[in-house]
Amino acid sequence: MLAACSSGSSSSGNHTSRAPNVHGGGSGASSSATSGNAVVRDENKPLAQTAGHYVGFESKNKQLQTYWGKIGTTDKPFEVARINGQEIQLVTKAQPDDDGDFYRWWEGNPHHGGWIANISKHLEHARYGRVSKMPGLDDNKAYFFAQGNVSTSLPTTRDNLTYRGRGLMFNFGGGNKKVDADSEFTVNFFNKTVNGTLSGANTVRFSADIQGSHFSSKDKSAVEVKGAFYGADAAEMAGVFRDTGQNIGGAFGAKKQQ
Repeated sequence: MLAACSSGSSSSGNHTSRAPNVHGGGSGASSSATSGNAVVRDENKPLAQTAGHYVGFESKNKQLQTYWGKIGTTDKPFEVARINGQEIQLVTKAQPDDDGDFYRWWEGNPHHGGWIANISKHLEHARYGRVSKMPGLDDNKAYFFAQGNVSTSLPTTRDNLTYRGRGLMFNFGGGNKKVDADSEFTVNFFNKTVNGTLSGANTVRFSADIQGSHFSSKDKSAVEVKGAFYGADAAEMAGVFRDTGQNIGGAFGAKKQQ
């Protein structure tokens, strides 16, 4: 069992509930407005196509199993994540913990049957994060996701473009420790390539091929990745990954540098 992927919470005692809601297909929250540095979406602005990816991890017979999936189109990309058939409300009326570039919700003790969620707040067109042991999801799995308003137009330059941002990395082979990471990517839309680095307690490097507004690693790559570009002219990118050699999984999001 993944023990809810600890994020530094104490291993004893109870925690106050800070719960995002889980629905089997409901409409989710009515507004994406939050406090602090979180992005507030203009409700009068038309929504673009919304979609994304998720990856689930489960420890079974001392082996780490991986489950990949697509997040279907939703009209609330900043409010609801549809993971494994369940709609998880990402924004609630309750004030979550402010964890730098992320919000954090939990209920109970994540070491002893409780659940926890970390949701990014530093991007304008996408959300990414992780949810573990959420009600309605398989208790044995931790999920990472990335989703948002998929880009309908892409840069036409032949030059390399740089994206910088943040990420979440979890070492499933070393105590399930959560580590915030810096992320940087070199993207060439003419050659249809992505090369990325996530730097935290460990360093993860990967390459991927661009197909339309999405990108993914080649089959049997040491680091598997799936992601997409979000916002006008690919203003942002976000995705999920697994490093099979280091037993590390996670999610990331970054903004194009001017």
